[in-house]
Amino acid sequence: MTRAPETAVADASAAPSWAGRNVHFLIAVAVLAAATGWWQFAKNYLQWALQKQAVPWPAAVRVGDDFRLLSLPEKIGPLVLAEGGEQILPEDIRTTLGVGTGYDRTRYGSRSSNWYVVRVYRDTRMRDSRAPYALWQLSVTYYTGAMDTVPHVPGVCLAQAGHRIIAIDTAEFHVPAARDGWDRPMKVVRTQFEKPGIVSEPQMEYSLFSLNGRPEHSWVQVRAELAKPWVRHCYFASITFSPLCAVRDVAEADRQAGEFLNLVLPATLEALPSPQDVQGAAAGG
Repeated sequence: MTRAPETAVADASAAPSWAGRNVHFLIAVAVLAAATGWWQFAKNYLQWALQKQAVPWPAAVRVGDDFRLLSLPEKIGPLVLAEGGEQILPEDIRTTLGVGTGYDRTRYGSRSSNWYVVRVYRDTRMRDSRAPYALWQLSVTYYTGAMDTVPHVPGVCLAQAGHRIIAIDTAEFHVPAARDGWDRPMKVVRTQFEKPGIVSEPQMEYSLFSLNGRPEHSWVQVRAELAKPWVRHCYFASITFSPLCAVRDVAEADRQAGEFLNLVLPATLEALPSPQDVQGAAAGG
């Protein structure tokens, strides 16, 4: 009757099970499996959320087979297209911007591809084209459908091109003649920078977005909107404009930029779908 204690001692000294010996390994496997499952879910969710349906450009808009906007007027009030001012981007640059890809070619016939325009306008009120603020560059790039990035982020592209960023902040402009939603005071990102070179002079770039037909200055908000899974039809357009002169007085640059924007913005918006156009595209499928 004294065997029971010996049995108990033997049981207590028995080797632990495989699970017991490898408990840390099993915890690591469980954590890895959970992380893998979460990553797969997140990846699939993001892919689903970012698969937006394209919003066609307005019927009156003309885009060439090189995906360049053609219908923007060459004369806008006192502004005229400068000699040699139509900038045609080479294919490799368009590809970098995500414009004119094979996917775009399949959508061109339905007016649902991406497109771009880069132009230099001259202010004819100034007789000398070399005068400060006589020349302005305007760039507009339209993106719709299957979007997962915002290619043009203020400051980032300039820095990647070798420019030195001096300051990035915002300015406020008012364009009363713009269509509804754009006719109230709005913020525009203002980037001051210097070009590389022996003699470097400060330059200025202004930029904003049209997000589903409404003004938006923050690229973070644009990306946040694109990530919303319930927003199925979506487009955004990057609008950038710059005086082709040295900028030493920020207040004067803002004044001149506000005047330029009042001239070009109403015409530019004619090429972009309105919020009602986006709603119509969503209602149609």
